[in-house]
Amino acid sequence: MSESWTGAILVGGESRRMGRDKAFVELEGRTFLARAIDAIESAGGEPLIVAHDGPAPFARFGRVVVDPPGPRCAMRGLGTALAAAVAPGPAIVLAVDYPRADAASLAVLRARLAAAPRAIAAVPREGDRLHPLFAAWRPEVAPLVEASLGRGELSLHRFLDAHERVLVDDLDRRLLINVNDEETRRAP
Repeated sequence: MSESWTGAILVGGESRRMGRDKAFVELEGRTFLARAIDAIESAGGEPLIVAHDGPAPFARFGRVVVDPPGPRCAMRGLGTALAAAVAPGPAIVLAVDYPRADAASLAVLRARLAAAPRAIAAVPREGDRLHPLFAAWRPEVAPLVEASLGRGELSLHRFLDAHERVLVDDLDRRLLINVNDEETRRAP
């Protein structure tokens, strides 16, 4: 896959459990944000930072877009990311609190989505748990996300359930650790 693609990094969470902005928390000497940017660039993507409260803290790291007004939720971040993505290639949408994501896993997700032309996303699955904010998405579904938001439907999992998607069961489980607190950050 040589087409241009976007790797959207969602940095709009409130970080309540962590107690500080997760984008700037370090793991193995590098911030979560730097790790996400490196993974995307190493896989051949163009990083895009999706913020909720404004671009100021993130502007020095690259292109930043800001969520439109409305509830702070994963669906809004996804919609903002997909609307700003470079089409036509599948976009990676990666929450910043997946600091172990790597270029190989992003390439697997994009390849799985490319192989399933009717699917809207390729989403890692770990047991019963889906990871839609560590997934490959088709940018052209942005209007569907926006329509759901307009109807007040904020559940990303219900959105996925209503559409065809590819479930990816063979990513290393350690990559799928969503780091929301200090205990999880210190886990091996």
